[in-house]
Amino acid sequence: MRLRHDRIAGFGVGFAFCLAAGVVPIAAQDGVTRPIGIATSVASSFHSWDGDAGSSGSQWFSTASVGIARAFQNGAALDLALRTGYVTSSSTTESGSGTVGALIDTTLHAKLSLLDDPRYQPFLTFDVNLPTGKATLYGDQQYAIMDRDLVPQDRLGEGFNANPGVGVTIPLSDKWIASGGLGYNLRGSYVPNGDTSRTFDPGNQLIASAGLTFTDDRTLFSLTSIHSTEGASTLDDEDYFRPGASTVVSLQFARSWAARHQTRLSFSVNSTKRNEFSDFFAGGFTEESQNSNSTVYQGSVGHVISLSDSLTLNGELGYLHRTRNDYAPESDFYTPAKEKISFGLGAAYRISDEISAVAGFEAFRLQQDATPYLGANTYTGANVHASIDIGF
Repeated sequence: MRLRHDRIAGFGVGFAFCLAAGVVPIAAQDGVTRPIGIATSVASSFHSWDGDAGSSGSQWFSTASVGIARAFQNGAALDLALRTGYVTSSSTTESGSGTVGALIDTTLHAKLSLLDDPRYQPFLTFDVNLPTGKATLYGDQQYAIMDRDLVPQDRLGEGFNANPGVGVTIPLSDKWIASGGLGYNLRGSYVPNGDTSRTFDPGNQLIASAGLTFTDDRTLFSLTSIHSTEGASTLDDEDYFRPGASTVVSLQFARSWAARHQTRLSFSVNSTKRNEFSDFFAGGFTEESQNSNSTVYQGSVGHVISLSDSLTLNGELGYLHRTRNDYAPESDFYTPAKEKISFGLGAAYRISDEISAVAGFEAFRLQQDATPYLGANTYTGANVHASIDIGF
């Protein structure tokens, strides 16, 4: 049995990007200088796709979140956030069909920043994943787990995770900011397959990040690098699997060409080294002969038009390419290349200074190359999404 591993799971991603982007954060003491700021958001999306040989699937995904921010006279800033949601997934393939509706895991975030020194601004983060979702699936429910390139949620839950982190933001000038950080994600065990009832204990993650950001009145540029390593996992307390180290490099660029026009570009590369598997005969772990991980290239270009001070329209063209892995096509470990092209349109409306709403539509086409045993697969799909944000 092989379990699917996302490279930088759960709060690891949120922590790493928070560090690399140098987001201002957290912690309470005395000397409050302004009232508490509270922001709430409710978002919902519906995703649907159809593939070759009659395969199809859909997912309804809704989330609710609340955040609290407060600044203090001594130069500290505190941010707290909570997020939870509900997902319904349904999929039909040649192998079978399944449907699952359940809560997702609840995530908690805290960040403390010390901002009084203009030369450097250290911060601490602490993130928690509470296992309120449905981590264990039984029988046909497991068919409801779909490809992460087709729907946003490929699992409905995992174990209890705790992710402390530390970082620093360094203002290099009034336009350039550098940042870096280190986090450690302690991941709890859970039972993914209720039919076998075997306990999977994922390895803990060490996540390092670095970022550089430039901003002025019309331009935003950011370069981010995130490197993660993961410890060995176990299955019923026996050594099982150790994923290869992963590196993600991301580039973001936005430019306001005129008072009401802005263009946005993004590009990222995610590469992963060879995995290691438990080898009973050799003892310990053995590196796989070829790299079973694909390299992922992803990019997008979008444009935003402000029709008024309250209403904006946007369009975006996206591209994703997953390379074939290094194994021979006849191997059980082989995965073919994928190519996804998407196009989306959306609108944002500011109802008042405290309330804003967003809605959009996206269509995509995903092409998967053939293998010696299966022909090429083509998937087409679409999603609609909407959200409302309220600040106090």
